[in-house]
Amino acid sequence: MRRLGRLAATLVAATASFGLTTCGCDDCHHHHDDGILEIKNDATSTDTVDHVVIDEVNGPDHFEQTTNLAPGESFFIHLFPDTYDVTIFWGDTTSEFHELDVFDNEVTTLTVAK
Repeated sequence: MRRLGRLAATLVAATASFGLTTCGCDDCHHHHDDGILEIKNDATSTDTVDHVVIDEVNGPDHFEQTTNLAPGESFFIHLFPDTYDVTIFWGDTTSEFHELDVFDNEVTTLTVAK
């Protein structure tokens, strides 16, 4: 019975420490997020943004998200202020590349259209 109690206490401690190291949401970045990137498929666009890849320039962070953004829709992600490479993958299998800065306490908007 003591072993079971110790195992339960270890699991609770491990779960609590894991919870402290994660941000608790699907779109969050692991740093203390201070900036927001909005990727917007312009209302005049004729294609869907299927997938977005975001890489921190000279950094370890890499995010991939299936978005299926129809014209006029937006996708938001909280990021640490830095410079990012953003690759947009369109529904017709083409892609485009952007480099942009995300600033502290601001929303940086990337509007794309096809």
